[in-house]
Formats: sequence, structure tokens, C-alpha cells
Amino acid sequence: TPEEADQAIFKYPLHLQKKVLELLVRNDQAGATDVVREITQFFLQTEGATLKHARSFFLSVVSDIVKSLLSQHVFHEGMVDKGFEFCLKIDTYDDLQKMADWLERFLQEVIQVQESANQRDVYRNILLAAEYIREHYNEDISLNSISTRYFITSSYFSSMFKEVTGENF
Repeated sequence: TPEEADQAIFKYPLHLQKKVLELLVRNDQAGATDVVREITQFFLQTEGATLKHARSFFLSVVSDIVKSLLSQHVFHEGMVDKGFEFCLKIDTYDDLQKMADWLERFLQEVIQVQESANQRDVYRNILLAAEYIREHYNEDISLNSISTRYFITSSYFSSMFKEVTGENF
């Protein structure tokens, strides 16, 4: 059929799908906004691209984001549910811009949730480091060794240690 022939020829922008996930890992909100615009432009400007192609692509991207959320040690169930709901309703979207707007908002929310979780992790690690320092006060503990132990750069560790404990390292 002609539809099958179009499907065989059409090439999805997998580089943009990969870029979405890379930006998500880096919590890059500005980059996420830009890549959604790139995706939209791709589907508007690519010959042979249909709404069906766009739906399939958005479904795949959102599915990847949900999988990424589920693989984290602590995930936000509400964001996962929101992604699943979008996937279930994908066939009701009759406008590329509406899908793009939804994806942009979703990415922004996911990034905010991740940043909040990351901040809690840093705070928790600073408290663990302070406890470690108290328990090993008689040992030679350098800023570099303690920050490396808790996977935080030494300059960030130093400023966060002061902020969390009220003491200089």
C-alpha cells in the first residue's frame, strides 16, 4: 500500500530523541526547550512527515523519558503517570504544536523534579560527610578526599558544607 511505502522511506529523527535523553540527564531546561523546537521544525519541514509519524515519534520519546524515570533510584510516580497518560491518549492529538507544547511542559516538570531530588541527595551527602568527619576527626581528612568520597566537586562541597552545617571545612 502507499502508506506502507511512505513508512519504509520515512526516517525518524533519532538523533533528536537521543538528544532529549542527554539533556534530561544534564537537567538542561533551555536545551530541552530548544530540542522540542527542533523536533517540531523537523516534522513541519520534512517531506513525507505526517501527523501519524509525529505521534509515533512523540510516543517513543515520552516512553523513553518514562523508562528513564523508572530507572532512577527514587522516581516521581506522578510524573511517570503523566507520561503514561500521554501515551494512552496519543491518538487524540490532532495537532503537532499541541504535542510539542505538552512535551516541553513535561520535560520542564521532569527536570524540576530531578533537580529537587539531586539537591536532596547533595544535602544528604553533606550530612553524611559531616558525620564521617566527626567519627574520624583524629584522621587526616582533606577537602579533596571527603568530596571525592561523596561524589561532589571540592569547591561545591566546600560551599554546601558551609551552607548545611554552618561551619567551614
